[in-house]
Amino acid sequence: MSKREQAFASAQGKGSLLPTYEGFTRGDGSFRAPDVTTFKDSAGAFWVRGVDDRDARNRAVVSAKEGVSVSTSAGGFGYSGWFYFLVPEGTPVPDSLDVKATPTRNDPGHHSIRCRNLMRKDAYEGALDTLARAALAKAVEAGKPSFRHS
Repeated sequence: MSKREQAFASAQGKGSLLPTYEGFTRGDGSFRAPDVTTFKDSAGAFWVRGVDDRDARNRAVVSAKEGVSVSTSAGGFGYSGWFYFLVPEGTPVPDSLDVKATPTRNDPGHHSIRCRNLMRKDAYEGALDTLARAALAKAVEAGKPSFRHS
């Protein structure tokens, strides 16, 4: 196991499912939007908008595809240096989160782990870490690996 793989494994899943909060320009010049919609309130706290949140006209506030991307397809994100955190089937998902199939042209197994309703950023990250710990426990229980490095 490489040092990078050891560092990933020693974190016991913490941070494994955290989103990208800021967009960035890819190597090909295209822009990649952030995984979630956030804002900072007047007290300085950061919040994450949920997929069930509605505006005054009952329209969705965020895209249905927002959230942390995961895949059921091997190589769904490519094979160049990715760590694939594996969430075994039957892993309990915290009530504040939602996992939805959001297939793409290149990845039919794409899913998004989404925040259901408005949450503080630290609460959202806590829910994602809880899901990661549950996935690790489920993998150990089943005798299966919890991550793969490509």
